[in-house]
Parts: sequence; structure tokens; C-alpha cells
Amino acid sequence: APIAILVEGITDCTIYRTLLSETSTKIKHGFENAQITIIPTLGVGNLGKAIDTQRQFINRILILLDSDVAGRNASTSLKSSHRIDEFEIRLIPSLNRPPTSEVEIEDMFQPDFIACILNEKFGDAFKAHDFNNVNTKWSNSFKHAAQTAGISGNAMDSAKTAISLAVEKHGIAALRPEYSEYIARLAQTLEGMFDVINKDNSLT
Repeated sequence: APIAILVEGITDCTIYRTLLSETSTKIKHGFENAQITIIPTLGVGNLGKAIDTQRQFINRILILLDSDVAGRNASTSLKSSHRIDEFEIRLIPSLNRPPTSEVEIEDMFQPDFIACILNEKFGDAFKAHDFNNVNTKWSNSFKHAAQTAGISGNAMDSAKTAISLAVEKHGIAALRPEYSEYIARLAQTLEGMFDVINKDNSLT
């Protein structure tokens, strides 16, 4: 695929593919026609190797990371070492929350949506207000609420999977309103990458 989106985890693949495809017909067709691929690196520590692999194929890259400590450090390191250009990476913005707040992909979704999905998975253990604190990233809020409810500490992966599958079903409607614009901007970026590739192909 001439365009490679690199993300951290498998659930990120599901979420971004769903949201971007719903936002743009061009992107939806790009995924269907293998012009865009989305690849989980299984951790920011593996980003360098994934970038090198895509460079070998002369693919255009867009890296989408959480804006947590790991994501910010990876972004800074990759740019300062000139492994990537500024326009090739995006961190989820801190919208309607303090600018220094850590933000994970699950933080883009409405708290009542998150609580509803988790209650379907784990029983009636969560409330929307468990995920309202904009100073706390989603995973920390989940750990605290799960611990209070007596849910085992290794439930994080199944919670993330349940949320990603629900996003696949409900799409953009599950987003906090302020993050719809962020997804729209990502879609515009990808459409621009498409246009450049199509132009290049027409010249060859």
C-alpha cells in the first residue's frame, strides 16, 4: 500500500479505520483497495523498525499516537533524530482539558458510551462520571474504577477490545463532539496524501 498508517495497538487499528472510513469515502475506498494500510506496531518502542520497513517500500507514512508520556517521548525522539518529518506524526490533542493532560485514544469517546460498553462486558460496574475527569487519562480512570468494582487488574486488554468493537459498530456518533474535528483533519491529511500519489502516478 502506498500509504501506511502506523499506530500503537490492534484496537487503535480498528478505531482509526472505522472513524476515517466513515469520515471520507475516498479513505474508505483506499482501505478497500489496499491503497492505505494501517499497521499496529505493538508499542512505541517498535516504531523505529516499522518506519524503516515502510521506508524500504517508499511508502508515505502517517503515525498516530496517544498523547501520553510514551507517545510524546517517541515523537520528540523520532523528530530530533530526523527519522521522521513533523508532518508525518500526530498526537491526539488535549481538547477541552488542560494542555498538559495525557490523552489516550479512548479519551476521544463520550463517557456514557464508554461506561455502557464496559458494563455490557463486565456487568454493572461503571458510571459515566468514572471517565469525566479530564486530568486523568482513560487507562488510569479504568484501573481505578475497575479496582473499586473488584475487577481483576488484567482486564485492560479486554476492555480496550470491547470499546474498539463498539466503535466499529457505532462510529463517529460515539466521539466526544470536540474530537470530530480532529478526525476530520486527519481525513483531510490522508486525502491530500492520496492526491499527491495519484498525481505522481499520472506523471509516470
